[in-house]
Amino acid sequence: MAKYVDSESRAEDNYSSAWTLTIVGIIGTILMILVFAGVIPFPVKGLGKYLIQAVLSLFCVVFLFSGILSFKKGKAYTKEATVENAQKKRIIDWCNEVQITSKIDGVIVEQGEQIAEMPQEELFFKRSELLKRAVFTQFQDMGYEYLDHITDELYDSLFED
Repeated sequence: MAKYVDSESRAEDNYSSAWTLTIVGIIGTILMILVFAGVIPFPVKGLGKYLIQAVLSLFCVVFLFSGILSFKKGKAYTKEATVENAQKKRIIDWCNEVQITSKIDGVIVEQGEQIAEMPQEELFFKRSELLKRAVFTQFQDMGYEYLDHITDELYDSLFED
């Protein structure tokens, strides 16, 4: 199963990559301009010299272009993160409003289970499953990976003793 990576983390990764690629591209481009201008000597002679310079220049341009694209992707992920955080806040507010912890524990007791006598692992799985069902029933516009991610975070904040 794929692990969910939130948009905020994706944005940070893209911005980090964008800065690295852009800086390397700029430095490389400056160096290649200095080589073409003859300020920095290039040790290769003949046709190979021009071929190597062309390939290195192309790499620099590709790095710059990739850096710019990573900045754009980072900006898009930042917007997605805003939407995700708003949805997460709505879910948390809803859970607190309907007192989901007492409802979930009530369902477990109705099934004939004694919460105090249950092993913590079994209690965790029962509560998690009921929490997922409740959240998905209320907020059906999310993928399964995000549902897993958000309910794991919710569980920690709701059921931590």
